[in-house]
Amino acid sequence: MPSSDPNNMELILKIARQFKPKSLLDVGCGGGKYGVLFRDYLDSHWVGNAFHDPKTWKMRMVGLDIFPEYITPVHKYVYNDIKICDAIIYFTNQPKEKFDLIFMGDVIEHMTKDVGIQLLRNARRHLTSGGMILISTPNFETRINDERLACFGNKHEVHRCRWEAKDFQSLGYKYSIFEDHLLTVTLV
Repeated sequence: MPSSDPNNMELILKIARQFKPKSLLDVGCGGGKYGVLFRDYLDSHWVGNAFHDPKTWKMRMVGLDIFPEYITPVHKYVYNDIKICDAIIYFTNQPKEKFDLIFMGDVIEHMTKDVGIQLLRNARRHLTSGGMILISTPNFETRINDERLACFGNKHEVHRCRWEAKDFQSLGYKYSIFEDHLLTVTLV
């Protein structure tokens, strides 16, 4: 399955650790890499628990992905729950589960800009009071609508748009932007 640039992992974990969520939704959880990292650095040995002992975990973590073939035993171990569905449908039609942190790692560029804006507006309703949405997306030119990127039989891997800092400014959120290889945005 595709993977993201590892250069942004440290920043994402640093932001998430500072935020200290008690509940987390990993939108587009893919191979579960961030689920493992979030569980390890937010809810295990760093806070006195053992990563290998789910009975000691305190954070509720849900993985959401549109492509069921990505789900492995790793997901079933690190996430409290896994939901297989389109994020737009989840945020629009599902009961209003609330999360302290909603993470969208390399997700938003896989939909059109209009759909991405709708996703962010609907996701906001699933935040707890004081909650945060953490987004990472490529901060460089990518091949838009290149169907060759539909790897592993997953048409959802195709990049449909490019997001820039100015795109997030119009959404009415308080936000911070950290730029490197990826644009990482925190929306609160």
